[in-house]
Amino acid sequence: MMDDDTKNDRKPQKSEEKERRAYKMRPKTKKSPFHEVEVTNGVYGELSKVQEELDEAEDAEKRGQDLLLLIELSDVIGACAGVAEKYGMSLDQLIKFSEMVREVKAAEAAQARASLEEGQQLLEAAKDKRREMAKESGTVFSSESKMDYE
Repeated sequence: MMDDDTKNDRKPQKSEEKERRAYKMRPKTKKSPFHEVEVTNGVYGELSKVQEELDEAEDAEKRGQDLLLLIELSDVIGACAGVAEKYGMSLDQLIKFSEMVREVKAAEAAQARASLEEGQQLLEAAKDKRREMAKESGTVFSSESKMDYE
């Protein structure tokens, strides 16, 4: 049977071994000659690769490097294609779905603009009606109330 001192000696060793394993398993970072930031390497077919490419695109954008941004954005597309393939989808399917979503959002925005314009027209009509009623009744407005109608 082990005494207490021997048990205590082994625990730190196991802990150190776990730390070494965790260190080996952590994602590697890379410093590219094209980027000013270290970027965590992703795995193709995983979202980590999309994040890697987004990080590189963000760096290119911050530095005003348009050509590098174009390259990194195309890499984002490639990384998205890898994730799509992993789940049995194609890049064409992703693009078609993205276009559908954009069309829906554009239609919603147009409807919101129309609703806003319609609301503004109704408000103006209500103001005009109140002005007419005030003139007919001879009502005098305070300066604060006048602002509501001008």
